[in-house]
Amino acid sequence: MENKRLTKNTGFWLLFIVSLLSVLVVPVLADTQPVASFSAVPTSGTAPLSVVFSDSSTGGNLTYSWDFGGSEGTSGSQSPAHTYETAGTYTVTLEVSNAEGADTASAIIEVSESVASPTADFTANVTSGTAPLTVSFTDLSSGDPTGWSWDFGVGEGTSTDQNPLHTYSDAGTYTVTLTASNEGGSTTATETITVSSGVLPPIADFTANVTIGTPPLTVKFSDRSTGSPTSWSWDFEESSGGAQENAVHTFDYVGNYNISLTVSKDPGGADTKIIENYIRVGYAPTADFTAVPRSGDNPLTVNFTDTSTHDPTSWEWDFGDGRSSILQSPNHVYMYRGRYNVTLTATNEFGSDEEIKTEYIQIDLSAATSTPTPTPTVTTRAPTATPTQTVVPVALAATAVADETYAVAGRGDNPVRAEIQKLHSFYLEYIKLIKEILRI
Repeated sequence: MENKRLTKNTGFWLLFIVSLLSVLVVPVLADTQPVASFSAVPTSGTAPLSVVFSDSSTGGNLTYSWDFGGSEGTSGSQSPAHTYETAGTYTVTLEVSNAEGADTASAIIEVSESVASPTADFTANVTSGTAPLTVSFTDLSSGDPTGWSWDFGVGEGTSTDQNPLHTYSDAGTYTVTLTASNEGGSTTATETITVSSGVLPPIADFTANVTIGTPPLTVKFSDRSTGSPTSWSWDFEESSGGAQENAVHTFDYVGNYNISLTVSKDPGGADTKIIENYIRVGYAPTADFTAVPRSGDNPLTVNFTDTSTHDPTSWEWDFGDGRSSILQSPNHVYMYRGRYNVTLTATNEFGSDEEIKTEYIQIDLSAATSTPTPTPTVTTRAPTATPTQTVVPVALAATAVADETYAVAGRGDNPVRAEIQKLHSFYLEYIKLIKEILRI
């Protein structure tokens, strides 16, 4: 009985000791010598470069100490990530340790300067022509591209050559795209290639039998297009002229009109000609004028005022005394007694009109003042000669000189003529006074 109790107690203590040893001894045995190991993705690139480090070290109860190289800092994480902002070569070190010891592993990270994307550009030796059209494309991209991708337009294929050739077999309009790239990125450039069927389009042209006149103005338009067009379309600005080859149109209102003709044929295409202000419709002037004063003693200065309608652009006056003017509203001096017809011709681009006013200006000399005839003196000797025979011829000669001077200088309206007129008026008044004194 005693032996059974002893055996039972012994088994209990053996089980307790084994359990205690499993708790104390097994963790000690698990701390094996560590071996450092890791990987990095990526190991090179342009700044800023983000790298993910993955630990693959062996050994139990490890602690981690990362050094990312240079002044890039450290980390105690098992698998950290780090971003390199500056270009350079970095040695990354991982140290792992436990109670059994420590170990290190390292790797190199290459960070290069960032590269700007290129600027795509190109040229084509021709941008239009008839099919088949072979086009040579030349790359002009800047920024050191390392790759080229060409798209020659819908259905026309692609190329990765730097300077390709391409032949367009069908008529159409094609948008060519070049994508130039390098490690910094990519950009694109485009150009339009127009391919015709090989048949030249017509060239529009036309004339009109009249281009200026008064309303209603009927104009006959004649097609002068070349290239054998098969259809026509007229536009007279105020209305469409239809599709006839030669058109007739009546312009009912005053104005300037742009005329357009579009001709086309298929195949070949179309062409349009526009002549601005080709048809001009308006009214000729209606000439008219007034004058102030219309009568008086000579010399008489008359102010003429143009009152013509419909915007004349030029004027021609005939004052009835052999003199004329081209001013719009001139002044004129009448020197001699008489009744004068005045004529004004007013003109613009649509025609001219003449207005004649008969005996419109009337010039009358004032009556001479009567002087009593002196009683003759009886004398036995010959009378003393009077100065009459001397003064009168001289006065008459002065009048003749003044008249001749006026006739020579009196053409047109200008300052010289005005001065001559003043001088002539002075002579007339002077002669008039002498005549009154001498009772001539």
